[in-house]
Amino acid sequence: FDYTVTVALKEEDKRELFSKMKKDKKEGIMLKHINSPYLCGRRKVKHWYKYKFSKTYSCIIGGFNEGKGKFKDIVGSVKLYQYNKNGALEYVGDCSGMTDAVRWEMTHKPELYLNKVAEIEANGYTDNKNLRHSRFLYLRHDLSAKDCVME
Repeated sequence: FDYTVTVALKEEDKRELFSKMKKDKKEGIMLKHINSPYLCGRRKVKHWYKYKFSKTYSCIIGGFNEGKGKFKDIVGSVKLYQYNKNGALEYVGDCSGMTDAVRWEMTHKPELYLNKVAEIEANGYTDNKNLRHSRFLYLRHDLSAKDCVME
């Protein structure tokens, strides 16, 4: 792990640090008040904040996975696909984060979602080309499947 401790007190320095971390493709940034002590374990008062960088990706919904627990008998997650640089369709992971209403609609009217383009929020790709910590945002009616290309 690359742990770098940088103190940024001025607003201008904070913005510069934030931009640099994002540009260097770091996972995120930890923020804390300058006088806040380090406390081991869980804290009752939030003195430290973790901000993870995320980005949106356009993906094709290629299928559904059955839900478990609370989501038994309805869609639990969707299977996501994107075209690679060679033009082949590749699986890029499963995604959840839909509202209960969207899950119900996916279960009872799958044709409204299957092979459609969805906007997905994620923290980049894993080493095996899956989207990391992906979350469904909404359908993209303005895009077609050919617009879903891996970065």
